[in-house]
Amino acid sequence: MIRVTTLIAIVVIAGLAALAGFWLWSLDGYVEIDLPGSDPVNFKLGLIIILGLILAGGVAVAWWLLTSLVAMPWTIGKARQKAQVRKANKALTEGLLAAEAGDAKTAMRLAKKGHYISEHDKKIADKLAYVMAGGDLSEATLVTEQYLLDLEREAFLSLCTERKTLERIQHMLKTGKPLRN
Repeated sequence: MIRVTTLIAIVVIAGLAALAGFWLWSLDGYVEIDLPGSDPVNFKLGLIIILGLILAGGVAVAWWLLTSLVAMPWTIGKARQKAQVRKANKALTEGLLAAEAGDAKTAMRLAKKGHYISEHDKKIADKLAYVMAGGDLSEATLVTEQYLLDLEREAFLSLCTERKTLERIQHMLKTGKPLRN
């Protein structure tokens, strides 16, 4: 699709080229070109310059048409990147809205979909949400501190059987920095 600013620029450049062409045509002088096997040919200096400008303009217009009508590989990559960023931002926004509404599972699923957290991060968040929600209770029930500690221990021990959890613990102990795996 041709932009209005591009059209205006083309009209202005064409007008300036026409003015330059009238001025160049009025230049005195000739250019003599020796052709092999024939007599030399004289061209008016202004005509040679105008032909050069027309050739350069033709190349510029061809390039402009090529880049605007045909998708160049580098523009496809940028367009794909922008689409992925928009998709990730949408997922993050939906995840934040779900988190504000108190729906932790949906928030984690959308954060995973938006590539903000890894699969293992999601697994840890699910276990944490399970413990904080009090486990599999069918209705509002008062629970003891020991019950919550048991849920926490169960969740922690099940995560300790995961290779990625052990890698995270080792990395934190060795470097003091968290590992994202």
